[in-house]
Amino acid sequence: MLDDRNTDLYQLSYVYSRNEKLPYQCPFCEQKFLTKILLRVHKQKHTLTDMEEDSLTLYCVECGETFTTPKILATHIAHRHPAKTFLCETCNKSFKTRQQLKIHATIHSKDNPFKCEQCDKEFKRKPLLKSHLKSHDDAREFECELCDKEFKTKQQLQKHMMLVHTDIKPFCCEQCGKEFKLKQTLQNHEKTHSEEKEFRCDLCKKEFKLKPQLLNHLKIHSDLKPYQCDDCEKSFKFKQQLQNHQMVHSGYKPFECEFCSKAFSFKQQLQVHMKIHFQLKDFLCEKCDKGFRTKQQLQVHQKVHK
Repeated sequence: MLDDRNTDLYQLSYVYSRNEKLPYQCPFCEQKFLTKILLRVHKQKHTLTDMEEDSLTLYCVECGETFTTPKILATHIAHRHPAKTFLCETCNKSFKTRQQLKIHATIHSKDNPFKCEQCDKEFKRKPLLKSHLKSHDDAREFECELCDKEFKTKQQLQKHMMLVHTDIKPFCCEQCGKEFKLKQTLQNHEKTHSEEKEFRCDLCKKEFKLKPQLLNHLKIHSDLKPYQCDDCEKSFKFKQQLQNHQMVHSGYKPFECEFCSKAFSFKQQLQVHMKIHFQLKDFLCEKCDKGFRTKQQLQVHQKVHK
């Protein structure tokens, strides 16, 4: 069967189906693939009519491998595809061997025993650490044939192909129907539908649903401002803040007021401006009930009562 990683590869091969450099070609439709296993999986999509054109060919439904006699096929299935008997107690997924189950079980563990000595990043499995170590190497031996961009690992190239050069979104959220290109992106999105917040800031006890949200929040407690503007050398804690700031230098103001034609760089600026036309003052002072259009105006006013 095709797992999530091979699903990505299969879709990737479809993008490349007309590329003459792909080594594995289907005998029925001449479509080409990146790997032999993807070709085998693809063969299962052809009808029995396609297969009967070669009366001597028998196909294994599990892996797509071909055989000349039913006896050889039966022997192959018995040895290569025995019944799955090892069940994961956490997610009920089954495996053919105890070793496969043991490797899978690390997914459910919070332990990350394999640590990178260069950046202290931790991993659940040694192959993941080994793949990560290549990120510290300057060599980029994997090149995209569509845009010539180079990558350090094969996995990075495959992810690039899926994200940049395809419109396929095979992973769908069951709750809202939103589609995603990567399973990890879907899993992160599904957490937004949950009320559980498992990541807590040790400094202010604020909780977050996703670890990247916590890491981004921690920058608030730091004095570091790594994102610097090339035009005025002003620095920011967040990349998005720098990008917003750079709009000032560009002069680009796509948000225009329909009443007075005044233009703004950001939608939020336009929304604040619109309150002038509607006389809206949403921010009220708790001590004197005076109203203000923005939170900043209210904060300035509150200093009067101190």
